[in-house]
Amino acid sequence: MVADQELVDEAALKALGAMGVIRPSDRAVQVIVGPIADQVAEEIRAAGAGVPMAGVAAISAEPAGDAADLSPALVAALGGAGAIAQARTLAGRVRVELREPRRVDAATLPGVRGMVQLTSTTLHLLV
Repeated sequence: MVADQELVDEAALKALGAMGVIRPSDRAVQVIVGPIADQVAEEIRAAGAGVPMAGVAAISAEPAGDAADLSPALVAALGGAGAIAQARTLAGRVRVELREPRRVDAATLPGVRGMVQLTSTTLHLLV
């Protein structure tokens, strides 16, 4: 349920890998993610810190990692290993927590099809 459909950023959802967005009513949004739906649901559940999601089966998420799990060229484009607090492989993307977001060179991210900045220090990279 959403309070305001105008605040739903369909382009950002698609940039994160959504295959489509359906708005069945003025208060509902369905994000179509395809075969990775279970993984995404688990990530949302984990990010929601206990917010219940009815009808979603639990699965285990992939483990968190660090800059060592990324290619050297990608680490360099993200500002170097010192600029990266954590990198986590998720369903079709990498979630990067940055210490120094100003150092990211978005124009040279190798192997990245798209990037969405969720917060000032959190990026999702489509790989």
